[in-house]
This record gives sequence, C-alpha cells and structure tokens, in this order.
Amino acid sequence: HPLEVHNIANEIRSRGHEHSVQVLKLEAVEARGDVAESFQAKPGTQVFHSLMLHCENGLPVQLEDRYVNPAVAPDYLNVDFTETTAHQYLIEVAPLQEVEHILRAVMPKAQVRKLLKMPEDEPCLLLQRRTWSGGVVATTSRFYYPGSRYEFSGRFKP
Repeated sequence: HPLEVHNIANEIRSRGHEHSVQVLKLEAVEARGDVAESFQAKPGTQVFHSLMLHCENGLPVQLEDRYVNPAVAPDYLNVDFTETTAHQYLIEVAPLQEVEHILRAVMPKAQVRKLLKMPEDEPCLLLQRRTWSGGVVATTSRFYYPGSRYEFSGRFKP
C-alpha cells in the first residue's frame, strides 16, 4: 500500500527477481533549502546524503535520493549498502515512529531520466517521504520510479 514503508529489495525478491544496487553518492553535506526545512534545522547543519539506483533483473526501477539525520544513524556513511539496504539499516538503528508520504506523477529531470533509462516523454512516480524516530526527523527522501515499470498497490482494512 502506498502508505506503508517497504524495502525495495524485499519487494523485488518477492516477485522472484534479482535485486541489485549502485551506490552513486554517500556523503556528509550541509543541509540547505528544502532539505534544511524538512529536518526543521538551520541551513548549514550537517546531514548524510545517499543516492542509490535499485535495479530489478538489471533494469533500474528506483532512484533513491535520501538525507539522513546523523543523530539517529551516526554510522550511516560506514554501511555497505550493496550488502544491506538503507531501509533495513535505518529500521534497525532508528525504528519508525511516524511517516509522511506524498505521491505524485512528475516529468523527471534529465539526470533522473538518464539513470532510470527512461524515454524523454515518460513520466515517473515520485514518492516523497519524511520519517521520525525518537521524536526527531530521521530521514527525508525522494524515490523516483519509471511510470512504465513500477506501480504501488496493496490491500488493507482501516
């Protein structure tokens, strides 16, 4: 369900397919603009940033652009994300307390389109997520999915 938080590797494996990931960025940066605002932090506050491309049977299905609060995951930059996902690591060190999701269709920027191997005229799904753990914002993320290769589905009872 779009309101649930899933591990992309588990989703892919549940379909009997192979998950792989390319870690494109893993760095400490100064929070600016929207990132600082989403953490409710002063501009210039240090956060961790990762950019990862998740593939299903070798074909890109998700671009994960994530910022992490170092206070909740101080070892984030030392994790081998080819062995575990950011999701799995963060669930272990910063259990979810609250989640905010915004899901929309967008025309991706050129860099996103290139990484996801999408044609120019194809829209993508953008899931913006903010999580809280221990009473503070733990992560703020953008997940891009090719519109023709991914769907959100689920069933639940309120």
